[in-house]
Amino acid sequence: MASRFLFNDTLWRELNDRIPKAKTVRAAVAYFATGASTILPLRKGDKLVVDMSLATVRAGTTDPREIRKLLRRGVQVFSRASLHAKFFIIDQVVIAGSANISGNARNNRDEAAVLTDDGAAVRRAMAIFEQLCTEPVRKGYLDKCIAEYRPPTFAGEANRSTSKRRKPAQAKVWIIGGLQYREFPEDEAAEANRVLKEVSRRLRDFEHSEVDHTRYARKPSFCSKLREDDWLIVCVKDGKGFDVWPPARFMEVRTIARRGGKRRYMVTYEAPIGTTAIRWTTLRAEAPGSLLAVQRPKPRTTPIVNEADADELLRLWDSRGRFRPGKRR
Repeated sequence: MASRFLFNDTLWRELNDRIPKAKTVRAAVAYFATGASTILPLRKGDKLVVDMSLATVRAGTTDPREIRKLLRRGVQVFSRASLHAKFFIIDQVVIAGSANISGNARNNRDEAAVLTDDGAAVRRAMAIFEQLCTEPVRKGYLDKCIAEYRPPTFAGEANRSTSKRRKPAQAKVWIIGGLQYREFPEDEAAEANRVLKEVSRRLRDFEHSEVDHTRYARKPSFCSKLREDDWLIVCVKDGKGFDVWPPARFMEVRTIARRGGKRRYMVTYEAPIGTTAIRWTTLRAEAPGSLLAVQRPKPRTTPIVNEADADELLRLWDSRGRFRPGKRR
């Protein structure tokens, strides 16, 4: 049995990858907004249960024109006014979570789900799904819903067609490149040590970890995308190659004064004590084959957006930061 937690892009990627290849899909989704038939490409023989009550249609959160598209494809559609569940049975896998099918959910909302292939869970989900299929959507009711439909006038579950801002992809692992080994300028060392001492008060594991950092003359663009507890894999040029240090948890970005009235930026992170670096060539040989970021001859600062790749990468080290390819953390 395998289970995985899906969040934002990884959730939509799983649906997009699995549904077109599946033999059967059973989807129970409360709201099915404008554009949803493209986001969830159900086909002939698939089934959908959705809240297509008149109240929901009038609010614009389910668009009956999208349901018409599915019916024309041969999808069996059922309405259930009390439905608030969101789960998908794709062959022998269940994905259950928070997401309705809308552009807003995909592009602007934080959505989460759990994927499992546990046989008992799949059978239970299928049994529940069949219990929900009691009110088939027929032509007369569909026509009435289309006549009653009104586009939403609030920021609800419907697609925000005018929104140009797409939610940024979330990454929990970052490859940090473009670094060299250098000592701190003498006139900055005292303030830098003070900052590291302050940050060290927030260490989670005082016994086995310490605060380390990378520093920059200008604020790197990736800093604004880092979240506390993201993993950083720091790569530093050494001679003709690159050292790769074990994954460390990002803590915060601090600044200190430097010459000319400017500021130096310090990216601080909690790193395991007493570890040694591996070479970039070693990591490239052991990293997941689909992880394009580590196939390059030189490391570059890159977010690892695919959650499965990020997990595989982290598993190359144990909990004490020792490189153990093929073994779990």
